[in-house]
Amino acid sequence: MKSRFIIWELLYCRPKITKPTLSLTVKRILTLSLIILGCLKWLTNLIDSGIDPERNKERKDIYLKQFIGFKDPKALTYQSKLSLNDTDKDIYDSYLVQLKKPLNLSRLSESKSTHD
Repeated sequence: MKSRFIIWELLYCRPKITKPTLSLTVKRILTLSLIILGCLKWLTNLIDSGIDPERNKERKDIYLKQFIGFKDPKALTYQSKLSLNDTDKDIYDSYLVQLKKPLNLSRLSESKSTHD
């Protein structure tokens, strides 16, 4: 029976990594990062609404640094820890990690993963 704790296995057990296992792990990590980005957007809305702004800003900064990436001191934008394919990388790095909404959703390229 396969373990339900694939990330734990990858970090501590060093199993033989097969392509399907790696692909599934990357998808799970991406899903977790999207959930965290959603929480960060929610924290941003709380800050903008004036609901405990200092503590929520601190939470947001901690989650960004710990799970998403770091803020580049030169460009003052967040650099993602996650590396994606060329098609998905643009929207993930340019919009989602920066917590920005794309200007025109209809002009975004279709993800390669939808064709798998």
